[in-house]
Formats: sequence, C-alpha cells, structure tokens
Amino acid sequence: MMERALSKAGLSCLVSVVLVFTIAQAGPVSGSQMFVSFNGLTEEEIWRANGEGLGVRVVLSGLADVRKVQIDAVNNKLLWAELDLGIRRADFDGSNDETLVFIEGGQAVRLDHAMGKMYYLVYNRIWRASLDGSDQELLYTGTGNPQDLALDLSAGVMYWGEPVNSKILRCNLDGSNVQDVLVGHDPSGLALDLSAGKIYWSDQSVDRIRRANLDGSNVEDLFAATNVNDLEIDLEIEKLYYLEFSSVKRANFDGTSQETLLTGFEQARGISVDNTPIFIDGFESGDTTAWSSSVP
Repeated sequence: MMERALSKAGLSCLVSVVLVFTIAQAGPVSGSQMFVSFNGLTEEEIWRANGEGLGVRVVLSGLADVRKVQIDAVNNKLLWAELDLGIRRADFDGSNDETLVFIEGGQAVRLDHAMGKMYYLVYNRIWRASLDGSDQELLYTGTGNPQDLALDLSAGVMYWGEPVNSKILRCNLDGSNVQDVLVGHDPSGLALDLSAGKIYWSDQSVDRIRRANLDGSNVEDLFAATNVNDLEIDLEIEKLYYLEFSSVKRANFDGTSQETLLTGFEQARGISVDNTPIFIDGFESGDTTAWSSSVP
C-alpha cells in the first residue's frame, strides 16, 4: 500500500476513518481504544492508529456514508451505521465484514449484551434486533430526525436527540413511556455518565457542549464547540471526547483541559471509546511501543 503522511497538523484524502487510540497513563495501562468515523467527498475508508496518532493504517475501504460507530469489546467487533446499507460489523482488523441489518438510513447503533440486543436509529425510527440482526422490532416512530442514541441499561431506558424538534427524549427500552427530557436544544451528539447521573450533549443552536442531570434538571454550559457531531465518555480516565467537524478533541468532564488529538480530516461523524484491552497484530492495545510511525 502506498504510504501516506499523517500528523497531528493534518490528514487529507479521507472520507470515512476509524482511529484506534491507546491512552498513556501512569501505572498499569488499560488499553483504551477509540474508533472515529469520517466522511468526505471521493472515497470512504476506516482507519486505525494509536493514541499518539502513530501506526495509522486502512482497516476497511469502499464504504458508503458511515455515521456512528460502536465498539463491541465482548466479541472483538466494530459495528457501524451506514446510511445506504444499514447496520454493519467487522473484526477490529477489518476482516469478516458483514451486514447485520440491510435497511436504508442507518444513523447509530448501541448494544445490550446482557439481553443479546442491539438498538439502532434509521431516519425517524428506533429499532431493536438480536445481535446477529434477526428478530427486528420497531420501537419508536417520530418526526425529529434523531441523530444519536444512548442506553441506560440499569434503568431500562434509552435517550435520543431530535434536532428538528429541538429536544432530547427518553423512553423505556421497549419503546413505551416516551418523555421529553430537555426542550429548546439542538442536539447532535449524546453521551451518558451514569455513575454521576449526567447526560452530555452538543447543542448546535448555540455551539456549546452542555450537560444536565438525567431528568433534564440543572443544565450547565461547559464550553464552546462548533459543528460537533458526536460525543463519547471514557470513565476510566475521566475524559469527554468530542468530534468538532474536522478534529478529534477531548476535555475533562467539567470542560477544562481541552486538547486537540488529531485534526485535518474531512468531516468527523462518530466516535466510540472502550477500555477493554484487546490484541491487534499480536500486540495488546495498551502497548504503545508496538506501533511504528509510518503508514503502511
């Protein structure tokens, strides 16, 4: 494969990208990994790298308008929503890719391993199916063009944002008891910190990242951020990751210590972070010495 230069100063010629990050910490390394999807104009690929932006390589190519991504650490799989093809998955190295649910308009997918289920957004509908794509159930139909989905499995509820209707909603996992949680916001990405009872979202009406209690009370402005498409939380290192158009960034939960990890992409769409150590190409994901600085 032809080498392509990559640095924190910029990355070009990408349409859909997946990056795997290893977060360096004092003491034992957890092997935290992060996947990020990107969209552009000419081609769509999935890439991976470590947390320093080294060892970047193509995992999958020839994709069609990838949206949100989701790590399945239990089965060592990556799932993603593809606008024209539905819900898909592959091994972390890109092998064994398959379409689980063939449906037009895939936006996001989230997992419930205990019940063997996945939940996914398709245009104005929320669906549920078994992890292999069988037993599909339509749970909710709305009008707000939902962009993201988050699960609180312990409480048996799910949250989603409807930017067209300027609100965040929740309901039971079977689709019953739909409630407005926050009204007057333009959400494009959601993340839950269940240990602290908080919901985070990017509000594109005011270009801010905000948080509130899970019931919608105690709304806080955290910091300014423009064109944020997705959020993700890493509880182990207490960081909020966010995709600000062409950049991957992170901050503390209170919005302090903002930093840019990588920039120069076409358009960042989805992010997934997980702390379960995995093995890629014979190296544990927490071993930062395993990655070279060249792109194969």
